[in-house]
Amino acid sequence: PDLVVSRTRDFHLTRSLEERGAIVVNPPLVSEVCNDKVSTLELAESLGIPFLPYSLPDSPFPPGPPWVVKSRIGHGGTEVHMAHDSVELDGKLQLLHDRMPMVQTVAPRIGADMRCYLSEGELLAAVLRTSDSDFRANHGLGGRAELCEPPEPVFDILDRITDAIHPDFIGVDF
Repeated sequence: PDLVVSRTRDFHLTRSLEERGAIVVNPPLVSEVCNDKVSTLELAESLGIPFLPYSLPDSPFPPGPPWVVKSRIGHGGTEVHMAHDSVELDGKLQLLHDRMPMVQTVAPRIGADMRCYLSEGELLAAVLRTSDSDFRANHGLGGRAELCEPPEPVFDILDRITDAIHPDFIGVDF
């Protein structure tokens, strides 16, 4: 094909299509970095973007409890769990053992985050996602979403990300 609008999380496939001459929306690097939370955090670190401390199962855990335990490769919040103590932490790590788990410090504002949607580096919209009943604010898990105006420092972070990976379309969570 000449043009591929990719919704796959398989960057090997999109890279192969690019190598065969197809124009791929989003490029393979976007899928590679954005579909692995550790790769995303490594990019953030390389760009000087702050993020919550995290660890992998064989490393010392970040500050807590509580902790958030999640799959590196999950999406939609279904593989994100709260662990209030070391027993729960061990159980959640075992639950996700085949999904590349990671452990992260809990965000200061539980049940809320902001997602910015960009197209070719331009902000299309920002939404504040909230939940009164869950620490996860995903709309698909019952959270609410309303348009909001991002704080000024967010624009610099978005610029650094888009300059680094050149996404055609992307959502960035804060």
